[in-house]
Amino acid sequence: LYQSDHQLQIRTQSNLGYSVDGVNGGEFLKLALQQAGESAPHKLILYRLEGSRAELDLESLAADCEIVTRELGQLGDLTSLLADNLHEKQLLNLLQGEYLRVDKTTLQWRRWLPAAVLALLFIGLSIGSSIQEYNQYDRQSKLLHAQIRETFQQAFPEVKRIVDPRAQMEQRLKSLQRGQSGSFAQFASLFVPSASVIKNSPNTTLQNISFRDGQLNLQLTIKELQALETLKKTIESKRLTVEIRSANAADNKVTSHLRITGGS
Repeated sequence: LYQSDHQLQIRTQSNLGYSVDGVNGGEFLKLALQQAGESAPHKLILYRLEGSRAELDLESLAADCEIVTRELGQLGDLTSLLADNLHEKQLLNLLQGEYLRVDKTTLQWRRWLPAAVLALLFIGLSIGSSIQEYNQYDRQSKLLHAQIRETFQQAFPEVKRIVDPRAQMEQRLKSLQRGQSGSFAQFASLFVPSASVIKNSPNTTLQNISFRDGQLNLQLTIKELQALETLKKTIESKRLTVEIRSANAADNKVTSHLRITGGS
């Protein structure tokens, strides 16, 4: 038992008990002892502070129960007394789970964790987007390089070793302009009117172009032989000389090789 000025606290077991107001404490304890019957304790220990004004009628509680009164010098003595009777294995640790004690550094880190996750996610998306753009540009560059190579091969089929098609094409064009492989003006005078006719000819595809020694050689596919003859006459109407070097019909189309020179 512990008696203060306003309360009477009663411990029934190691970790069980209750508290009642000081005025009715004596009657409540007396009734509890009567209800306990044979299981009522034979000894009660009453702790109270020195100078406490509350009085408990000990003699009227239970005639056959020994009551020992002990005075406490200060309230801290009661705390020490309670601590001495605690059993650690029976205690409930409240400092766990959400209530676990954490230091300030951990608490601040948890506070900034969502922002850090978002920042990492943004950086990851940026890097992923950059990699995707790089791969796209790389594919476009390779495709453009292949197209340049194909165009160079069509324009200059006599060149067997292709290292840098763009640089080689620029060199060839400069050579044409300087007249080292024929006059560029002569090439233009043959190719421009011929290309205009081929462009306006239906179902006609230009496959290969070469120019050498003042002669323009074109390899193309056309729908039929009659259309090839019509194409020849149309180019000749541009004051050019056209020679059909070959004409092979297969798969509903005609593959032909034309040689074009200046008109006489």
